Amino acid sequence: MNRTIFDVLLKDHALQRSLVDKLIRIPRWDVECREAVYERLSTEITTHVCAEEQYLYEPLMDSGFEQDQANRRFREHKEIIKTLSELGSLQTNGPEWPLKARELHFLIHQHLFEEEHNVFKHADRQLAESQQSSLALRYQEESEAKRKACA
Repeated sequence: MNRTIFDVLLKDHALQRSLVDKLIRIPRWDVECREAVYERLSTEITTHVCAEEQYLYEPLMDSGFEQDQANRRFREHKEIIKTLSELGSLQTNGPEWPLKARELHFLIHQHLFEEEHNVFKHADRQLAESQQSSLALRYQEESEAKRKACA
């Protein structure tokens, strides 16, 4: 059976959850670990957002997905990227860092839940199986290229 866009997105979502969960558990004194996990999460999130908007939301809007729903997800993406950037500008062992990391944790978990339980169900009905498979391949190719460029 071919992998669908949902299979690859769920895999990315699981990695994002794992990284942001780890990020909020790293002790203040372990600056190197915080920075390493932050960098990996930052790469994963920015890569994912760009590819997801192109290979899930654009085809969905072409097939009748409500513009308001898509715009809501785009705003959530921007808020996550903004919070990620704010976290990156803070001193890693400073007192504000854990608060901003928890805010990011909440935003990511909330967004992923909404996508998986609302958007994916709608998208599964809207996109043909062959389209789901071809979008998965294109999404993976784009994501891998961007990850390599960031490495």
